[in-house]
Amino acid sequence: MHGLLYTSAVLSCAIRAFAFKDTNQSEALGKLDARLNARDDWNILHHLGGTGPYVRLPLGGAFAVGDPPEGCKIEQVHMDVLSKIKEKVDDLDSLPLGLEFISRWADLEDQYKIAKLIRGDGEYAATNTIPLWGELLKDKYSHLVRPRTKMWYSARRKRVQETAELFATAFRGRSLSKEFDIVKDPQDGANTLGPIETCRKWKTDSSDTRRIHEEFSKQYGKRIRERLQGTYAKFPWSDFSSLEIQLLQRLCPLRIMTTGSINNDWCDLFTREEWESYEYARDLNHYYKIGPGNPKSINLGFPWIKSTTELLRSEPSKGTLFFSFSQDSLLIPVVGALNLFSQPGHLPPDGPPRDWNFRSSRLFPMGARLVIERLNCEGVLYVRIYLNEGYVSVPGCDETPGRGCPMQKFVDHVEDIGRAAGNWNVKCGTQDEPEEMEFLYKTYSDFDESESASASEEATSDGS
Repeated sequence: MHGLLYTSAVLSCAIRAFAFKDTNQSEALGKLDARLNARDDWNILHHLGGTGPYVRLPLGGAFAVGDPPEGCKIEQVHMDVLSKIKEKVDDLDSLPLGLEFISRWADLEDQYKIAKLIRGDGEYAATNTIPLWGELLKDKYSHLVRPRTKMWYSARRKRVQETAELFATAFRGRSLSKEFDIVKDPQDGANTLGPIETCRKWKTDSSDTRRIHEEFSKQYGKRIRERLQGTYAKFPWSDFSSLEIQLLQRLCPLRIMTTGSINNDWCDLFTREEWESYEYARDLNHYYKIGPGNPKSINLGFPWIKSTTELLRSEPSKGTLFFSFSQDSLLIPVVGALNLFSQPGHLPPDGPPRDWNFRSSRLFPMGARLVIERLNCEGVLYVRIYLNEGYVSVPGCDETPGRGCPMQKFVDHVEDIGRAAGNWNVKCGTQDEPEEMEFLYKTYSDFDESESASASEEATSDGS
């Protein structure tokens, strides 16, 4: 796959620590944790608003997706991977640079070209990290693989399908055959991994949410312009809009992705306070665009939750492994609808609150993944949820350490979400469209070859 998936490293090099067979895994993991998850010192990777490398939860904590407790066995696994292969950089074309930039930053044009090329090399490249992660989960879940069963589900964008293929090939230990081709997204009503493409009212009712993000960006962008004008007076910073200032900040995580280093001029150009403002601006965008701050968010996330819950309640003959690959337009609504990280009150538009829980840098970095396991503990069923390798509690559930939430308690929680979500067609302004993610229920025998698609075929090429 020429030019595959460079800038986003769907997974962090933290995964490498578990895949290296000829090094001390604990020592390697410790070094990576010190760099990616340090808690004692301020770390820019925790303030990139979802545009930077993968960060594990809890920060500085141990790898949490462990073996089940004694007397329990894992019977079913669901996973959704945020295939945020890279930040879209097309908007950078609008920057009024002319590239007569200050000499120490003269590599802007080169960095922009690198970002556009999306080369498949480098420390954070998906071509390096995805296969290692696939091998890790193969060791953990290989006992759940069933013959002639579909387990790979991907949104239609080519970049997402390529990510799914990388992971699936590593998990299987060989190239995909037709039997294990990736099932493409039908994009039909709620039967989709890209609900913002099919929920019409989300598109029409979300115009005000952009204003909240833009207003805060104007406030802190103005302060940045004034500081830079005083420090680098020869450059016409007044020509930059607040949006363009934010685009310049996005060159920092792009540089991190292309070099693997957090020590670069683009990151150093802005102060810690300015990075925290950038982080909050990104959070406002996610929160009000597709997160809990948008009334339609629950409608975007509930179909995946409902279908997954039905499978969790079903017999293992319905399937044991369900790996879906999507974008933040699914994962953020799913996490928000499940209320896994409750934000007391809405995020204020003028600055972060003290109880700032909805933080994209930690919840939805590039390569974020949600894992839901069904445990059978001597005949009693439980549901365990992990986000970015950190254990997450289900609200209102009397959880048992190591086991998670009793199945019926989890089902009750999902039914409450369904009542709040309401009818898909009514809420999304559609008629007679599927209201469930039906294609997750289908096993191999339900598909003919025309319905399966490898990552390199029939994918929507979006140029990113």
